[in-house]
Amino acid sequence: MGAHLGYGMRRGTVLLLQAPSRIGPTFIEGGQGFDVFWRLFTRMLAREKTPFATLDSNVLPQRYAGDIAVDGRGELLIVKT
Repeated sequence: MGAHLGYGMRRGTVLLLQAPSRIGPTFIEGGQGFDVFWRLFTRMLAREKTPFATLDSNVLPQRYAGDIAVDGRGELLIVKT
């Protein structure tokens, strides 16, 4: 991860297995109600042969929305492993 993770992000999701050293000030923490999405997403990832295949669908990641400087609707999902 670089120093400007998600800078200018307008849409999309970045899924991280470890927390970055810093999250930019234009990302806001929070967001509830994505548990159904998370269960479906982890089920889909379980079929893939990646480091994400073993994610626990019952443990919600930490979510940051942004980049709000560009009206972004992207998100950073940080999984606590």
